Amino acid sequence: SSVNAVYLIVDTKTGNRYVGSTYGYDGLLGRWSVYVSTGGHGNNKGMISHLKSADHSCHDLQFSVLQVLSKSLSDHQIIDAETLWKKKLLTCEPFGMNHN
Repeated sequence: SSVNAVYLIVDTKTGNRYVGSTYGYDGLLGRWSVYVSTGGHGNNKGMISHLKSADHSCHDLQFSVLQVLSKSLSDHQIIDAETLWKKKLLTCEPFGMNHN
């Protein structure tokens, strides 16, 4: 909870990817706790859609930290870092699970 971050979620069966960040939450721990409490989707439209489709399970998801960020950064700065990783890893549709 002491740091913010940009993170990557990969479905190890399909290779589908999702990049997210922790702005608006109690750091990385707070954000990942939401994923646990929601069965793996974290209230993300792309993740919800992916997990509802046939043969996809939250047990196949692998979470990785891409970049640790200071808690002193603004939401805008965190979103900018997240956007950069989305572009680098091609996680927006049609290649990944990001819808924005």
